[in-house]
Amino acid sequence: MKKIAILFLALTLGLSSCKKEKDTIANITVKDSTGTKENFTVYMFDETTWSSIGNDKLFAAKTVVTNANGVAKFNLNDELDIIDDQTTFYFSVFYTLNGGTQTFTKFVGVTVEEGDVVDKEILMN
Repeated sequence: MKKIAILFLALTLGLSSCKKEKDTIANITVKDSTGTKENFTVYMFDETTWSSIGNDKLFAAKTVVTNANGVAKFNLNDELDIIDDQTTFYFSVFYTLNGGTQTFTKFVGVTVEEGDVVDKEILMN
């Protein structure tokens, strides 16, 4: 009986010390002059990669494709090991105009803390 009580106490303490991670979300809406854009890939970069390598999609930490509303939803919990008090991530889109061959890029920086839900737009023009 004493062993069961000790096991129960250990389990209770172990479960109570577990901290539930709050979701940290960045919703990136991609638009152009005609409205929101579905099926566009949005690339996410952490601040270190962005400042040392730049906007090179080969080095993106994560990619998400925009949904029917033009929104790419990034759950940043996977990246929380990098977050101290605040962390900045960069999100970019690569695109062409009027079926041309030249590639353009637009980006937005987002600074978050654990538990934030941030909505930002990337306007392609």
